Amino acid sequence: MKILLTFFYLSAAALVFSAESTVLYRQIVNVKALSNGAEKTIYSTIDKESVENKVMLIVTALPSGDIEIRSDKFKLGRMPFSSSFQFIIPQEEIIQNTVGGYIIDGLTGIYKVAMSKPQAVLTGTLSPFTCDLTLAVDGMGKKLTMQLYSVKVQASNSNNEETELPVNEGEDSSGSTDQNQ
Repeated sequence: MKILLTFFYLSAAALVFSAESTVLYRQIVNVKALSNGAEKTIYSTIDKESVENKVMLIVTALPSGDIEIRSDKFKLGRMPFSSSFQFIIPQEEIIQNTVGGYIIDGLTGIYKVAMSKPQAVLTGTLSPFTCDLTLAVDGMGKKLTMQLYSVKVQASNSNNEETELPVNEGEDSSGSTDQNQ
């Protein structure tokens, strides 16, 4: 009986701690960044390759039902330290368009740079196929604006009809509990 009770307790504990986030998709997007009105180059590493003016976005479904939109690390201009951003769409505020894209209007999040985390605002739309977002940060003595965008990739099938192909890359889903990347 004691073994059965221990097994039940451990199973319940494993179930509670197994609630993980699910990566919905990853998408490489183009970036145009302006810092105090001056255009800046974004440097990042995607698939072990150094690229300019591109960032990897990761869209994750959290166990709470909220949606997280975050970026991989990147460098703004020739700064010696990396930056990233993170936004959480609360479950009750999720608005989707007809193709399943998220409609975002003034979502508040954070822009991480070095040890500071100034507030950032995100506006636009994001889906597995397209991205049209504007990120604005007013902090650290600078005004930063980033245009994040991608375009639909079209391909023809055997019936000469155009079909949309996803621009996203990476795994379809994986568990991730690290919220501080």
